[in-house]
Amino acid sequence: MTDIHPEHEMLDQCLASVPCKVTGVLHLGAGIGQEAPVYVKHGIQRVVWVEANPQLIPRLRANVEAL
Repeated sequence: MTDIHPEHEMLDQCLASVPCKVTGVLHLGAGIGQEAPVYVKHGIQRVVWVEANPQLIPRLRANVEAL
């Protein structure tokens, strides 16, 4: 999971325009971690992924564990 999906370009642009360095994210409703490439691109190393749907957790873990 390395490419930024077109759906996440707005998040990418938002993070690029923040006047300070974002060092961490509390991501509520993480789904399968599809925003991870955006966080990696912006050097955000601390992300707490919160997902309530237990069926998504294995895929979420697989997508973000290498980060």
